[in-house]
Amino acid sequence: MGRYTILDSGTASIFIGSDRKCAEEFQQALGMEGLEKRKRIADLVAYGCGFLADGPVHVAVARRDSNYMIVTPAEGKHQGQSGWVPAAWVK
Repeated sequence: MGRYTILDSGTASIFIGSDRKCAEEFQQALGMEGLEKRKRIADLVAYGCGFLADGPVHVAVARRDSNYMIVTPAEGKHQGQSGWVPAAWVK
């Protein structure tokens, strides 16, 4: 996996947004508490605003836009599906 880097949000599941706005909305949801937080994350996934990948995962980085990056998982269920994540998650 030499040309890949690690994507790690510090949790078992990593939200990869379908666009930058979805990734930003997920970051806002992380600041919520309890049921409100779980419901908001479930809504984002249900509405196709992104997907959850098992983490950490090897990814290819396509591009960086300010504090967010477009990545493509190189393994797992979502292999080959690109999306947006916070740049801080890319190690």
